[in-house]
Amino acid sequence: DDALAVWDASHRRKSSLTLSVVLRRYAEGATPGTRTAVEGRAASQIIPYLGDVAVLSLTPARLAAWERELVAAGYEGSTIATTWGYLRRAILVSGIAQGRIRGALEWQPKRPPRKQKPKASLAELIALVRAAAKRDVVAITRGNLGDLTRKIVFLATVAQRAMEAAALGWGDVQIDHAPATVRTWRQAHRDIKRSVHEEPT
Repeated sequence: DDALAVWDASHRRKSSLTLSVVLRRYAEGATPGTRTAVEGRAASQIIPYLGDVAVLSLTPARLAAWERELVAAGYEGSTIATTWGYLRRAILVSGIAQGRIRGALEWQPKRPPRKQKPKASLAELIALVRAAAKRDVVAITRGNLGDLTRKIVFLATVAQRAMEAAALGWGDVQIDHAPATVRTWRQAHRDIKRSVHEEPT
């Protein structure tokens, strides 16, 4: 029940409705959390590549090219799949709103509750920071860069995935004004080569 196929089958004539317009309308009617996610992903992963493409002109070949472009830009497959999910839902919701898609496609299954991952306690974080500080002291005395403590404190206080944090540059973190901001707009590849000085345990 692909949204694009249903739309094309129920509305054959060409339309000038672009993906930028579809995404904007979808975001306007979404919950605040979904709106933020859609607008963020649209701005960085969809509109620069597909924003001016008309909905009925979108083909599997163009989507495959879009996927290759995102991979080349450093996005992971899971991120691309999530972004495509938002885009696909935006197309589907737009089709329903305009009366071009009716019936069973308006139904949505109930989602099972998400499994809550165990969160580290404050005491565990403090113990980790203290251990990192000791490691940093050893690193500095050996002439190496001792910044593990700063990294841990940073990751503990911002909503960053590991690969998002690995891709941050100096210009992405602004702490000299209020409020402090962290710009997340890319991810590091999982196969990225890192220079890590491992200390014997």
